[in-house]
Amino acid sequence: MLDDIAPSGQTTQTSALIHCAGAAASARGDIALKNISCDIYAGEIFMVAGYAGSGKSVFLKILAGQIPYTGTITLQNRPLEDPKIPIQTYVNYLPQVNDTPDFITPREFMAIQGGLRGMKPKAIRDAINDVTGRFSMADFSRKPFRLLSPAQRQVSRCAAALMGYPQILILDDPMRDCDSEQRAVFWDLIDSLRRETNITTLFATQHIDEAQRVITRAAILHSGSLITVGALDELAEKYHVQAHIDITLTASSALTEPMRQKLQKIGEIAERDPLSFSLFPNTRIPTIAIPKSRKNKKNDNAADSWLLDSVSMPGALGKCIDDILSILGRENIAQMWLAPPSFSDILRSAVQGGNA
Repeated sequence: MLDDIAPSGQTTQTSALIHCAGAAASARGDIALKNISCDIYAGEIFMVAGYAGSGKSVFLKILAGQIPYTGTITLQNRPLEDPKIPIQTYVNYLPQVNDTPDFITPREFMAIQGGLRGMKPKAIRDAINDVTGRFSMADFSRKPFRLLSPAQRQVSRCAAALMGYPQILILDDPMRDCDSEQRAVFWDLIDSLRRETNITTLFATQHIDEAQRVITRAAILHSGSLITVGALDELAEKYHVQAHIDITLTASSALTEPMRQKLQKIGEIAERDPLSFSLFPNTRIPTIAIPKSRKNKKNDNAADSWLLDSVSMPGALGKCIDDILSILGRENIAQMWLAPPSFSDILRSAVQGGNA
């Protein structure tokens, strides 16, 4: 087994858990990944992001020991392919395409995975009970895969990937086919496991904005090349992506052309539908946490809650809110809240900047 990698919860140590230097690989005869150099630290939740064809799956397959590569990859200063420490003893890998036999149950599948990873029978039983409880699988864990919904199958595969709580967990689009509630449970579980066991998780997902709340850092790939690596706030600063204000109007109101013209003097408008839009202020505003349960008792006509108001908002943000309220009228606003920088916006800006 590996040496102790890092103190629990530490992600800023100078010695990298995984070190990549000039890593490259080919797929179907074409270069799919080229000259990837980066470090990944113990205890990180590390997202590999990029558009289709960027090389995300190839990168994860390399790190999982699934395909050959050129360049250098070390795990705590040991070659990734070191025969003295088989990669299966410390890495669990969930591929993007995973065909599971239809006739076995999730519990049987988890038991098989535990056995392949060298777990003892009692440890397998305890881990199955723990994981099925965490994923709320009681209703379907004993049913064969052929009777499960696509979401239940994927949850079962994710649960099997956690068997033994490996030192490194590599997941390729783990929660596809799952709804937003199931995905939220999964991200919370990954975050809690990091805090409890210092597990290192590397993953790619279609739902990057949902996952951004738990990641420690992200790597952005494009056309097989690494554009950048960093924490969310660092990347938002680097690519000039800032917080924005989301607004939903009441059902009895509408965004009129005069309102739109006045708002455009404050910032750029991105309309989602006739009653909701995002405003990206021209003046940079701070990213701060606003409780989403704050109620507005002053206006009974406003639906749900006011998530922002000018009472406690200082500086540029307070002035921006005052201007919005003046233009739209409080009575026409159902909800208004501050949204943090979106990783989708960061990805878009990074790719555009990389191609400039």
